[in-house]
Amino acid sequence: MGAVRVILAARARRFWRAWLLLAVLVGLGTAVVLAAVTAGRRADTAVPAFVAAHGYDAVVYAEKPLPIASLPNVTEAVQTYSPFQGQPECSCGKQIDQTAFAVFEVPPASLPRMVKLAEGRMPDQSKLETLVSFTMQRDYGIGPGTLIRLPMAGADQLKQIMRGIETGQPPPGQSDGPVITLRVTGVVATERELLAGNGASYDLFPSAAFVAATKGVPAFPFYHVRLRHGEADFARFEATVTGKYGAGVEDLDTIAAAVTVAVHPQAVAWWVVAALAAVTFLVVTGQALTRQSAAEDADGPVLAALGLRSGQFIALAMLRVAAVAVTGTLAGIGVATALSGFTPAGEARLLTPTPGLLFDWPVALAGGAAALATAALLGLPPALRSKRHHIRRDTPGTRQSLVTRAAAAAGLPATAVLGIRQAMHRGRGASAAPVRAGLAGAVAAVTAMCAIAVFGASLSHLLASPELYGDPFTAYVNVNGTGAPPAQIVVNALKQEPAVDRITELSGPPVRIGSLNVQALAATPTKGATLLSLSDGRLPARDDEVALGSATLRKLGTHIGGTVPVTFAGPAGKPRTVPLRVVGTLPLPADFGTGGIGDGAVLMNDLYLGIRCPAALGPARVKQCRESQDDLVLLHTVPGAAGDAALARLEGKAQGNLTLPSVPSSLASFGESANFPLIVAIVVAVAGIAALAHLLAVSVARRRQESGLLKALGFVRPQLAATVFWQAATVALAGIAAGVPLGVVLGRALWRLFAGNLGVVPFTVYPGWLLAAIAGGFLLASLGIAILPARTAARAHTSQLLRAE
Repeated sequence: MGAVRVILAARARRFWRAWLLLAVLVGLGTAVVLAAVTAGRRADTAVPAFVAAHGYDAVVYAEKPLPIASLPNVTEAVQTYSPFQGQPECSCGKQIDQTAFAVFEVPPASLPRMVKLAEGRMPDQSKLETLVSFTMQRDYGIGPGTLIRLPMAGADQLKQIMRGIETGQPPPGQSDGPVITLRVTGVVATERELLAGNGASYDLFPSAAFVAATKGVPAFPFYHVRLRHGEADFARFEATVTGKYGAGVEDLDTIAAAVTVAVHPQAVAWWVVAALAAVTFLVVTGQALTRQSAAEDADGPVLAALGLRSGQFIALAMLRVAAVAVTGTLAGIGVATALSGFTPAGEARLLTPTPGLLFDWPVALAGGAAALATAALLGLPPALRSKRHHIRRDTPGTRQSLVTRAAAAAGLPATAVLGIRQAMHRGRGASAAPVRAGLAGAVAAVTAMCAIAVFGASLSHLLASPELYGDPFTAYVNVNGTGAPPAQIVVNALKQEPAVDRITELSGPPVRIGSLNVQALAATPTKGATLLSLSDGRLPARDDEVALGSATLRKLGTHIGGTVPVTFAGPAGKPRTVPLRVVGTLPLPADFGTGGIGDGAVLMNDLYLGIRCPAALGPARVKQCRESQDDLVLLHTVPGAAGDAALARLEGKAQGNLTLPSVPSSLASFGESANFPLIVAIVVAVAGIAALAHLLAVSVARRRQESGLLKALGFVRPQLAATVFWQAATVALAGIAAGVPLGVVLGRALWRLFAGNLGVVPFTVYPGWLLAAIAGGFLLASLGIAILPARTAARAHTSQLLRAE
């Protein structure tokens, strides 16, 4: 081993720069892969970790205190109060939407359990301070230091408030209670504000000093409840609370499931980036190790003549690989830890319990071991080849590819034929070039860019097409909102508008399908076709039919044509189960509380009303029951000025209860939080460009003798350069010819997988002009990369090219 140590030290002194570059390459690959894997893990576990630390199973809305904590299977019930207030004002200079605003007086001991602090600090309970939801920071720029002024309702206004709630009249125009100014100390997140599947809500969590200052202000109690068996206990808990106390219940587990669905694509995208980066660096690192081994083995015959044995040659090569791998892997783990401060993104970053820098030791341990093992495997073949040091004279191959023969038969110039041959023929011995890697890299680069073009165009079309994500309506009226007129009056008013061409009435019954709690939509098309989108099959047309969201369909393990048991709550809370046939899948409107675009069910309203309001109640009570069940009225207007004018008139009549649909956060956050399609395309495109650059550089360097012969036979510099350009163009055109159709197919498959996961209509867009631009741009980039190798080949002297190797 003494000889091995001496030679290794000598090679280290001579090749230390090359070894350092190899270590940097290993480190970069390790860092990118580990950082992406860690980001995916954090994104995928963000929601479960948040729910475990700050989540509840249900929220109960009541008009008076209730014994919620004593109900069966309730393990925790935090009582909070929401006082009534007028229009809030803030020093941010923006008007806060009062219809989505609420104040929650949370007991100080329960506050850290209920909210996750994202920025700032918790309030001083002895001062007039408050926390605000992250939605207020996002939409209004409210943060620590902002002042919020609240005009509170007076104690004598309680009857007026209650009368308005019961009759649907507007709230009191003037608040007679105290006016309180609060200073914001922190920004928080709770399950209530998570937007996947629900409308925006803007919440305040003030200090105990605020509670003391507003004593006597009318307030309703709220209960945040944890159930012993989680979602499995929700249906019975809801039936008990609504049937026994007449209170409202919200399923928070549904919200958590919707947010999980919204965040999951981010985790998948990070893992795709990790996989592509791993493949990229495997190819590049393997080639680099092979080149380095060939460079160091130049003195192999001399060392063999001096008595160095085969095992010692292998030990020299593997010791160098070990030094490079250990150095690069340790550096890569450190860089990956530093990169962790930038991930995850969007809602996942808000929810993760450990934002910022994170040393993910399971990923670091497994990834580091994998990096070392991979480097050893990549370095082993060149090490085994290094023991062979008998002199062998290479003989040029005579076989030519079909493309080369066709080019020659077509009468192309000699430079073109030679360039095509060098692009397609690997060569032998010392003149061998990594042709397959170059071609594969070109195909992969074009495939990735075309796939991302199809995916990105389809995503842009989705975001611009509300009917594809479940909002085919122009607006909707909440007939249960404060001051809203009854549903029949709204429908009659809409029928009188010529610009309103479609009307659908909706109610939102909670049902149980099999073992799954589902928020359903019961639809009645009043004018025109039902204002709901469709992914596959058809919408229900009879009382024994149901359409499901794609996620609900998967959870139930059923299919179109299958039958599912659907359980409704009767007039006295008594359950009734009916079998319904699944006739289609559809995207559900994201802000209708179904839990997400892919969650929920749609059935006929006549079926629901027949169960909820049976004839046994008597004609008068049946009529009253049916009129009270409608929740929303959807409408669609004709495009243009007539439709805009109709919307303006209806907005005044709806008393602030008319809402325009917006892009669901589960879609918007995917594009806004991090441009994953672009990240993936960049990773693969860089790999392809690097493979092409490596092919050209190695080809020029290893075919020096061939270039020398061509120059001796009369080739001039422009012809040698043209040969390299033809080689680059051939590789690029091969990549385009195979990569464009492969990219279109892959992009369509990825898009349909993504759309199916979210539950939207999987409509694919094929941007022809963009695909053509990608093909042309790749060809130009390939020719640009060939400039330096072409100049190198053209400028070399014949004597240098023909010198003995």
